[in-house]
Amino acid sequence: MSTDPLLPRMYGTSPPFLDLVRSVEALLPEAPPVLLLSGETGTGKTLLARAIHDRSERAGSPFLMVPCGTMTCQVLEEELFGDPLGRRIGLLDLVGHGTLVLEDADRIAPALSEKVRARIEAPSHRIPRILATTRREPDPKSWWAEHVLHLPPLRRRMEDLELLAEVLLRRDQGEPVPSLEPEALEALHAHPWPGNVRELASVLRAAAELAPGGRIRGEHLRIRTRDTRPLAEEGDAAPEMILIPTRGKAWNRIEAEAVRATLEITSGNRSQAARILGISRPTLGRKIKKYEIDIPPPSP
Repeated sequence: MSTDPLLPRMYGTSPPFLDLVRSVEALLPEAPPVLLLSGETGTGKTLLARAIHDRSERAGSPFLMVPCGTMTCQVLEEELFGDPLGRRIGLLDLVGHGTLVLEDADRIAPALSEKVRARIEAPSHRIPRILATTRREPDPKSWWAEHVLHLPPLRRRMEDLELLAEVLLRRDQGEPVPSLEPEALEALHAHPWPGNVRELASVLRAAAELAPGGRIRGEHLRIRTRDTRPLAEEGDAAPEMILIPTRGKAWNRIEAEAVRATLEITSGNRSQAARILGISRPTLGRKIKKYEIDIPPPSP
């Protein structure tokens, strides 16, 4: 088990992962003030942002994250630039010479985006580094996309799957690390992993809880394999991921697990989860409250 010292807590030996390592290595000596980290949900954008901060000359300065996609334009502008009446300092000033991570930067309104750009380009002794993230394909015409680091999806680095599985199981379960039986590994390799490493972590965590004696078999994995239809084409995907024991299971537990599994796959996107489950968004909200389901955290 190993990780590159440039990217702590990120593991891999596959060519796409090593390409990412080389790209970071090339940028670190004179990294530009603005970097765009592009990658699907669950590929590790937050971990990469932290690694870049920790390996730079800014390591001793603040590291702040802003979930831009969850704020209105007005609220986000006040967070970044401060209260118009000067009662509260904005994060662009508060972070000083540190690093400010703008999550889902592609969702920032163009006018506000330009205001951020002007602030970064203004002469100052305390220019922060901006690490903008996006789950979408970067617009090459956007100023965010001048310097881009692309994080590969898990389906393009399947050579790393067993290493990642070992790391995740050790992190979540400790020693002794649960073992993966051959049929379980086969099922893991057959899955396209739309939720990437985050989805893998969730699947393994649930499987370890079900596996007697720490031996994870195929039936312990709540995933869709090549024998099932693509998730994007189905409205009833979640029930196919629910393990039903021979002794049966109460409907409330099945429904709760279906809702929880669908939210994990969609990374907490309620609208997408509601469409997959074939229910309205308000109905989904009531079920989340009823079953006290924790919404998955934002993408790393």
